[in-house]
Amino acid sequence: MRRLAIMVFGCLAASVAAGLVGAAVFVSLVQMQDPTVREGGEWLGLMMVFGLIISTYGVISSFTLGLLAHALLTRLHWTGWLSYMFVGLVAGALVGLLFGGAREFAIFGAAAGAGMAGALAFRAIVRPRRQFVTADAGGLNR
Repeated sequence: MRRLAIMVFGCLAASVAAGLVGAAVFVSLVQMQDPTVREGGEWLGLMMVFGLIISTYGVISSFTLGLLAHALLTRLHWTGWLSYMFVGLVAGALVGLLFGGAREFAIFGAAAGAGMAGALAFRAIVRPRRQFVTADAGGLNR
């Protein structure tokens, strides 16, 4: 029961971290494309709105893609930071392609960064057991 509570808390923390990072990346990319956003002071409103939107998508994707990826990485004994970071980047990129397409670079970049941040936050909270670390893992378990 305790392990389940830690996993649920990890998924929720991953979605919050993804929302913060994704909103910051998205607003930064929007400000580079349209400098009037920076001058008008609309960036804080954009951060809050997109933070909530990305956190909502983060909850859905962390409970679906994230838990499946965690189970796969644990079974393969790839429990290091780099493994989770790479899988989070790929999962975020898939979510970005699903919702923004390849033409919307701001959505794609924000989702990829958000996925990576969410995966690292999940890994920091859940902390898979270190008993699977082996010398022949290719350096992924550091």
